[in-house]
Amino acid sequence: MRTKNTYFLLLLFCLGFSFSNYGQLSVDAGKDTTFCSGVEKLYLGKGVSIKNGVEPYSIAWECKVPKGSYSYYTASDLLNDTTVISPYFRGTVSPNQWINFIIHVTDSENKSAMDIIRVRFSQFYYLTGYPGVEIHKGDSLLLKYSSIGGGIEPLKFQWHPETGLSNPDSLVTWCKPDVTTLYDIVATDSCGCVSSPNAAYYVMVLPTGFNEIKNEAGNLLNIRQNGNGIYFNNPLKQEARMSIYSINGVTRYHLTIADDHLDIDHLLETKGIYLVKISVGELTGSGKYLKY
Repeated sequence: MRTKNTYFLLLLFCLGFSFSNYGQLSVDAGKDTTFCSGVEKLYLGKGVSIKNGVEPYSIAWECKVPKGSYSYYTASDLLNDTTVISPYFRGTVSPNQWINFIIHVTDSENKSAMDIIRVRFSQFYYLTGYPGVEIHKGDSLLLKYSSIGGGIEPLKFQWHPETGLSNPDSLVTWCKPDVTTLYDIVATDSCGCVSSPNAAYYVMVLPTGFNEIKNEAGNLLNIRQNGNGIYFNNPLKQEARMSIYSINGVTRYHLTIADDHLDIDHLLETKGIYLVKISVGELTGSGKYLKY
């Protein structure tokens, strides 16, 4: 059974504990944070809270990140100013790597406190170039190539444009476009960071009736692109009839030359893929030309 003296001693203990902690400087650096790379300026310390101190405060940020066997990045390497509460990053380290930043606070009465916040950077990487795939109108193609990596996994994907896609919100989707289409893909990671759109597939829908010549006679012409020109087998420099089409089948040029090549880049104003059909005597063949 508790006596009055017990309650009195308990009260004194509580009051003593309260008075001993009242006025004690403290700092809270905020919650651990993942930053999305690509933002113009990323600020550290937005969630810093300082209590029970007497202003003005002196601030010092500290970190130590290995960059080699015997060297380190410090806060002054990564931050624009280590003496303000909320500096911005002027450099980053390896993506997805957690960094411990320590904030030191000293008030005007020379009381000090410190706290730690962990931060990391979500960064995507992109593959350049993309496959060009030919299909005939009405055919389907399975898209399953992301061309984007990095981020904080798992990643979610979305295709653009959505035209002709069975499931544009999935990495793997069937594609059945009516016209030639360049498909971009966008990734969103588990922290909500969003990538830039990145080209993944160039799907060329061949017009009805345009089929690349596969017979022996056509293959003998060996139509091919070399630099800015179209080259083909015509050793006797016979008269060659050449037709150039846009990828959707619109006729751009009909030409007749007596040579085995033609510089056609200057004839074409718009970048893209063009279809070329050439006839030399009884030989007829077709090929493609890519204008960069």
